Amino acid sequence: GNRAFVGHLVVMALSMGVTFAYVASSAFVLQGMNGLSPVQYSVVFAANAVGLTIATLTAARLAGRVPTRTVIATGLIATGFAGVLLLVGAVAWGMPLPVTVVGFFVLMSAQGLIGPNAGALASQAVPDPPGTGSAMLGFFQWCAAGVVAPVVGIGGEATAVPMAAMVLVLTALSVAALVAATRSPR
Repeated sequence: GNRAFVGHLVVMALSMGVTFAYVASSAFVLQGMNGLSPVQYSVVFAANAVGLTIATLTAARLAGRVPTRTVIATGLIATGFAGVLLLVGAVAWGMPLPVTVVGFFVLMSAQGLIGPNAGALASQAVPDPPGTGSAMLGFFQWCAAGVVAPVVGIGGEATAVPMAAMVLVLTALSVAALVAATRSPR
């Protein structure tokens, strides 16, 4: 019944879904479609983890100076941009390496702005009892990850369209949830 909690919970859970869309598909897109070796793939994966870490640390430094919802919205805009880039790359060009690397880096970096901040706003909305809110956050983000991971592989090894489409769907749902969370209840 708490609109702020539910909205931010959905945003956080879907951010985890986006992360797992990447985790479930990145190896086949980078190695299978683009021919990267396991070492090269590891370097790209690590670079994306560094981007995520830097964005998370940047969000922490912005706390108290920039409204948290603005940071989340910025992350959603970046995620949407990455989703469009990846979808166009998959449909029009067969997912070339430069598009893939840039798209994945922006996608993963943006999650550092979304997930932690949405979780903080959700937790703030239900301070008592704090364990219940935290348990719900953990449960739903892993549910999202578990549902998204197999769905992005529907196209097999021949296309990254399902992954890119899933990113865009999750981003659109996150935007709707963020808007719903910020509306005052009637």
